[in-house]
Amino acid sequence: MDYFIAGLLIVMVLIFFLFLKIVSSLTKAFMYFMLLMLIVLVFFGFFFGKDFVSFFRSMESEDKLFILKDNRTFITAFEMKKVNETSSVPKTRLDVYQDAYIDKEYDKILDGRYKVFFFELSGLEKENSTISSAIRGKNGIIEIAGEDVKNAAFILLVTKKEKEDPLYLIKGYQQGYIEIYPESLLFRVLRTGRK
Repeated sequence: MDYFIAGLLIVMVLIFFLFLKIVSSLTKAFMYFMLLMLIVLVFFGFFFGKDFVSFFRSMESEDKLFILKDNRTFITAFEMKKVNETSSVPKTRLDVYQDAYIDKEYDKILDGRYKVFFFELSGLEKENSTISSAIRGKNGIIEIAGEDVKNAAFILLVTKKEKEDPLYLIKGYQQGYIEIYPESLLFRVLRTGRK
């Protein structure tokens, strides 16, 4: 019987040390995993922050195209060279861009610019009914408003909103009424948090 108790104690001690070894290995594995996750987060945060800063710098100095659309129909567009240098896009070129958009040939629309912003009219109507009525026209039909009126109203809305809130385009993207091409890391991450 004494051998039995001694053998049982030895087995219990061995099981205890084996348990400690397993727990120690799991703790080490967990610590390595946490270290790896921390490294990944630091790298991701660095590149995300770099892209965020690059976006705002490029918005001030690079060419951009802003297109207003109603579903897949392009209404009006303007190019912005610098912060306040805008020029209207002619209807013939807008039609070419619309065909490229429908065919998902976004590089034809980008055409060497930094970014292209596609604004959905229904999203703008929630923000500013006065300007959207100028774009839609008196009876709510887009064709009634003249091309110059639509373009001026769209330019006014975008430039005014950008001055009021530097994050306006990012917020519109998050809310889903602005599409941005090309999508950089910043916008891919923000797309996951869309409403």
